[in-house]
Amino acid sequence: MEECLDLIAGMAMVETSSDRTLGEAIDGGIATALDIGKVRKPP
Repeated sequence: MEECLDLIAGMAMVETSSDRTLGEAIDGGIATALDIGKVRKPP
């Protein structure tokens, strides 16, 4: 469940930059969300 929220948060962050295509925004959002998820997860 938390991973889904991270994914949505990452996508929302990337959507703010309108100079990207939708595909790039989604790819960037997923990458951002994965990074957020890695930072948040306990070791």
